[in-house]
Formats: sequence, C-alpha cells, structure tokens
Amino acid sequence: MNFIVRPTIGEEALFTLGVEGSEFFTEPWCASLKNSGHFMKTRFFVKRQTIDHEIEYPSQSKNRYREKYGLYSIGTFAKTLRDLYKSFDLSEKMRDPQRMFVRKMWLLKKIFEICENSMELILVRISKMIPSIYGKALDAIENAEARLETCNAREAKYVEMSLVVIRRIRQKIVEIVQRPQFLKLLSPPMLEKFIRDASPYMIAKIKCLPWIEPELALMGEPKYNLYWTLTWQTFFLKYFKLSSEICYEIAEYMPMKLRGETFLDYFRRKYDSKKGCFHGASAFEIEKSIIFQNNCYWNNITIVLCD
Repeated sequence: MNFIVRPTIGEEALFTLGVEGSEFFTEPWCASLKNSGHFMKTRFFVKRQTIDHEIEYPSQSKNRYREKYGLYSIGTFAKTLRDLYKSFDLSEKMRDPQRMFVRKMWLLKKIFEICENSMELILVRISKMIPSIYGKALDAIENAEARLETCNAREAKYVEMSLVVIRRIRQKIVEIVQRPQFLKLLSPPMLEKFIRDASPYMIAKIKCLPWIEPELALMGEPKYNLYWTLTWQTFFLKYFKLSSEICYEIAEYMPMKLRGETFLDYFRRKYDSKKGCFHGASAFEIEKSIIFQNNCYWNNITIVLCD
C-alpha cells in the first residue's frame, strides 16, 4: 500500500543578480532617495521552494516492469539486436546492390522499432547507446535520401516506410540528446547536426553549458535569439509586473543553469502555452523589500519558484 509521509518545506537560493543605477526604481519614494545623496541599486534573487516527500511503495511486478521498460530484459534486447545485425551483415552478400539497399533499410526499420519500444530500458539501463542510435539514424536518413531517386516505385515504397520510423526515432532522440550528459558524448560533427535538428528551446540551453565550443554556440545563436527576444520580455512584463528593464535582465538569464534545471526549463514545465496560463494555483511568488546596506539603498526583488 502506498503512503506519503508529511512533507517538509523550505527554500534554497538559486542565483542573485545585482543591477547598478536608479533606472529600475519606479516607485514615488525613489525621488527622495535619489536626492538624499545615497546610491540606489536593484538586487534580483531567484529562490526555489523545496518540498521533500518520503514515499514508500511496493516492489515492481513483471507486468509493471513491462509497462515501463517494454517487452525486453537487457539480455533479450541485446540478443534481438544481435540477430538483426547478423541479418544486416548477411545482406551484404546479395548480388543486386539495389535489393541489398532495400533489404538493409527494412532491417534498420525493425532495429529502430525495437529501440523505440524499449526506450525507457535504454535510458535507465544502457543510456550510452543514445548517441549511437542518433548517429545511426542520421546516417540512415542521409544515405536513404541520396539513394531514393534510383529506386523504382515498389522499392521506394518500402524505403519510405522505413524512413517514417527512422525519422520518428531521430526526433525522439533529439529530445533526449539535449540533456548535457548526452550532449557531452556527441562528436563535433554530430553536435553540428544536432544544432540543425534542435528547436529554439533546445538551442537556448546550449548557452548554459561552458564546455560547448564558441563556434557551435554561434551556429545556434539565431534560433536562440529569436526564441527569447520575441517572447520572454513580454511574458515577464505580463506576469511579473516589473519594469521593462528588469524583465529584460531576467530574459537574458533564461538559459542559465540554476540548480537541477535551467530557468527556461522551469517555466516550460509549469506554463501551458496553449491556454496561456500556469499549471496549478501558482508557479511563482514575487517578494519586494527595501534595505539600506553599505551606504546604498537596495531594492530587493525575489522570485520564489513554487514547485
């Protein structure tokens, strides 16, 4: 029987941004502060509300395992792939190059279908396969598209059926590969191809990875700039109700890593773009305070992310 122990709630600081100058002060009291001879600054905080749950649950049955990980154990999955690759190698002996090509594409379709059906198993138990699957999908698509013109109608039909599956898997893998642990495993040529495949949202995250080569970051810059420049400042003005300058500063931090996820990840997870609203009662809270510290007035703006 499942049960949940009473949660503990706290807060952890994620980052602080200090902004010089008085242009961020829009309240009436700013005029008197400015004339008092003291400096004025704005300090922007981001905190996450943390909720810890202790959950006890029974061990998984065979049916639950299959619901989550697919039909295969690791041993069965590996054996099935080995058998298909043996057939793939045997097709090299076919005398007709065109028939050999169609046969290989059909076998690749079966290989990728098995990977798709066991994606959770791969992610949890053999995640190092992910870059390899992505690379094989890219190579298969590139090779097939180059050879399609030489196929007759019947051959083209089977190749297109295979490509539907392979392209679908490529897109699923692109969604997975955006995680830093997989991006690090991509070779530079594959990373360039990922940037071409990726959405603006994925490209935005690259900026928070210090090990990405500057040249590769520049390749993704047009998609990144288009994404946040046209969207996030307006978004923050609507929901944060802060000055346009502060909202611009926050927008620049969208791809920056906080702790566990990026600022962008948080809002993507909590915001329903189709309905134009946040999931749940509240995704964040805004707290404002004014303190005098080290001969400076600080206008503290804290955004508490409510998980």
